[in-house]
Amino acid sequence: MKRFYKPISESEQSSTSNPNPQTLDECESIQLGPPLKKRWLELDLGRLPSDPRLRPRLLDYHPSDREKIRRYYFQKGPCQPREINFPLTKFGDSSSKFNLEWYSKYGGWLEYSQKEDAAYCLCCYLMRSHLKEHRGSFFILFYD
Repeated sequence: MKRFYKPISESEQSSTSNPNPQTLDECESIQLGPPLKKRWLELDLGRLPSDPRLRPRLLDYHPSDREKIRRYYFQKGPCQPREINFPLTKFGDSSSKFNLEWYSKYGGWLEYSQKEDAAYCLCCYLMRSHLKEHRGSFFILFYD
């Protein structure tokens, strides 16, 4: 060992050591800043929006609340407003609008957003929470 390390005297050791040593207690009291916290949305099942465009992503809720939200929307069923005038949308030279018959044909999953005049997939919202964004994750063209 002496071949690799040169012994030093106690006087040399005290002069080369850290002039301001910290004890273990001092090290534990050092603050590294506030812990990073993810801000979760508060869960209030009665206030969850039914319009698919207005729904926050499932990832914005606490992980323990996500299954409750899925169950709530699954039991409630898709948002399918019927007593409204669906606006015409221009596609090139022709115009089209949402058709109420699509609810019968695709009723188990098809949703309509009045806010955006767009069709959504309820299953996609409920089961694809691993995606960064759910908005626009599903685009459907319906033809009569």
